[in-house]
Amino acid sequence: MTDVIRAAGGIVRRLGEAGLEEVLLVHRPAYDDWTFPKGKLEPGEDEVDAAIREIEEEAGLRCEIERELATTRYRDSSGRPKTVRYWLMVPVAACVASALGARARSRRRTRRRLT
Repeated sequence: MTDVIRAAGGIVRRLGEAGLEEVLLVHRPAYDDWTFPKGKLEPGEDEVDAAIREIEEEAGLRCEIERELATTRYRDSSGRPKTVRYWLMVPVAACVASALGARARSRRRTRRRLT
């Protein structure tokens, strides 16, 4: 039996300038799509810590969790079972260095896939 791939992410919201609620999406160049920030758990990491880390790495935002949302279960493109837990979050600080580092890692991954 194949182990379930565990991942976590967040739906980050804020009140925009027009008074309307806005949510964060990240662009994934490798897939040319937009998605909520999420990622696989690192060894020994729990889902809450992974969700907070992924938001910081992918969007450069430090967030607080408001509450847990849905869990999605599906098979990834290789047919492996995957579970993603999501939390509703609000930003409390910007982490410019984290965002710049995430962009550099993303560019490196994209270049490797293209060559």
